Amino acid sequence: MIAKQTPFTKQMLSKLLRTSSSKPEQLKKIHALVLTSGLSAKNSLLTQLLEKLIVVGDMCYARQLFDEMHKPRVFLWNTLFKGYVKKQLPFESVMLYKKMRRLDVRPDEFTYPFVVKAISQLGVLPCGFASHAHVVKYGFESLGIVATELVMMYMKFGELSSAEFLFESMQDKDIVAWNAFLAACVQTGNSGIALEYYHRMCAGDVQFDSFTVVSVLSACEDQLTRYQGLDPQILHMAANRESLCLIRCTSLDKELNKGQICEIGI
Repeated sequence: MIAKQTPFTKQMLSKLLRTSSSKPEQLKKIHALVLTSGLSAKNSLLTQLLEKLIVVGDMCYARQLFDEMHKPRVFLWNTLFKGYVKKQLPFESVMLYKKMRRLDVRPDEFTYPFVVKAISQLGVLPCGFASHAHVVKYGFESLGIVATELVMMYMKFGELSSAEFLFESMQDKDIVAWNAFLAACVQTGNSGIALEYYHRMCAGDVQFDSFTVVSVLSACEDQLTRYQGLDPQILHMAANRESLCLIRCTSLDKELNKGQICEIGI
């Protein structure tokens, strides 16, 4: 006599997902078990499966699973946005956002950092303007994480005046916002502006960190190289990165105290 197989329960499949490996094929087999056990209507199981698929980078199957879900929560939309951005699939992310709007799903404060980053990766300025308008419409423009991504997007698009205006408009800028703006200035070739804002940062008694130091020293290196013809290799003599930062900071402080680099706009 053949023993009757014990049916899978939600708890069993949930535990199986938690202990599963990071192999996409194994996750697909678990999905098949969810379907055949009649538990596919349980969005909590599909949520776990979706998150696992995104972690392992199988965005195609993750999107297929997402499209089969019944009225996914905004958290799941954001999870998929995050996966697309991480895998640098901006077109798919923007198209997903269009679908979100078409279905009248209301975004939250965690939606737009991913959407704006995707648009920045895509490089389409009109989409950037549209996303900014949507941010204002939903009242998220005052949130630091959203405003910071918008600032970085405008910097990447070369819209320096818009980026500066938005950054200046931010209330209670934290160190993350300052660092993002300084890094964006340096990356887009605006090292002089980065140094200008660094001085404003210091004047405002904002405590800097190691990320600030890296951006400021990169800006100084760019300025010194551009205006004094200094060989950048001289600034890379120290093997240890932290020692290099300390060396540069010490040299910068000495030069500032002597007033020897005033002519380059610092």
